[in-house]
Amino acid sequence: MSDGTSPNPYAVTTLEIGEPIPDGFATSSKFTRWMIIIAMPLLVIGVVLAFLDIETILGSGPVMLVWGVILLYPTRRDRQFQWFAIACCLFPVVVFLIIFFMSWSPQDAQHPISALCASFVGAMLFGCVKNFTQLRRTTDRPPSEPFAIEAAHGVQAAPPAE
Repeated sequence: MSDGTSPNPYAVTTLEIGEPIPDGFATSSKFTRWMIIIAMPLLVIGVVLAFLDIETILGSGPVMLVWGVILLYPTRRDRQFQWFAIACCLFPVVVFLIIFFMSWSPQDAQHPISALCASFVGAMLFGCVKNFTQLRRTTDRPPSEPFAIEAAHGVQAAPPAE
């Protein structure tokens, strides 16, 4: 093996591999968390507006889609909220396709789409609260307790020093 200083151009080079990036909560970025925190009240406002006038989804749907596309980049490694970004991208498309294929007028779509939006936002809020609660539990542990990531990968933590 070569360390990169060999005159042989065909020598095998070795790479130094650092610590692997842990999955899940240890890699959560502040940007992603703030984008999710800002999105949660916006989702609720969008549902309230959809119940009042369904045509407001013409504005809130594209906003949700753009928000999801923006979140796709930081969540490519931070998998705990990747589902949120994907849902924000897919849900407006699904609503559009339902309205398009059912040939609904705004009056026809008012109740079913508003109910669908409310169910979707309820599920999103539940998932976010669950993830944030789990995130807080894993980051607020005392140093003597094993981290959830270590336990998930079968790594035994050393017993606390006395």
